[in-house]
Amino acid sequence: MTGGRDVWGGGVTSLPSVQEPCPIDPTVLRDVEILACNAASNLDHMMMNLRNGLYAMTVCMRQMSEIHSEAFGNMQRTVDVSTKSMYLFLAKFEELNNSLEPLKELSSQISDISETLKILERQFRT
Repeated sequence: MTGGRDVWGGGVTSLPSVQEPCPIDPTVLRDVEILACNAASNLDHMMMNLRNGLYAMTVCMRQMSEIHSEAFGNMQRTVDVSTKSMYLFLAKFEELNNSLEPLKELSSQISDISETLKILERQFRT
């Protein structure tokens, strides 16, 4: 309808009258209220579960961070101790090597004596 005229018939028609709203059934309102309360309760339950889950994840992440930090600290201390032990070992090895230096001279003297003995033995055999 346009301008109060019937598009199909070409005649003038009257506009529909405004009717009063239908009365709302109280049981329907009660049912809607119950459903809304159930939805709100379910939403509260879901939000509580989400909060608890996020809290548990936060606690877990904090513990993992502490464990990682502690492990890194222990590794760092172990590397420091190992490095110090290695340098101490090298120092002891050098000290041992220096203390064995006179043995080289003694070994040389023993070799000389051995050669001299061999020469003397050959002379006595002949």
